[in-house]
Amino acid sequence: VEGNEFKVRDLSESGIRFNAMMFSAGNKVTGKVVFPDKKSHLISGTVLRNSNGDVVVALNTFLPLTQIAAEQRRMIAKQ
Repeated sequence: VEGNEFKVRDLSESGIRFNAMMFSAGNKVTGKVVFPDKKSHLISGTVLRNSNGDVVVALNTFLPLTQIAAEQRRMIAKQ
């Protein structure tokens, strides 16, 4: 996001959560989400909140449900 790399804490079709101190509510952000299978998607959105470095962004366009579902399956299989 904005030229920096952050570990994603939570992800859905319409939003993303990651840890960073540099963003404030209302900031517009752009970036790229890279999944473990190396597929990537460009994102843009608006920061809804930053609570002690826990940044929540509402995305302008949805991430593909097929990619989200594939990542969920991968994570379940890991358990």
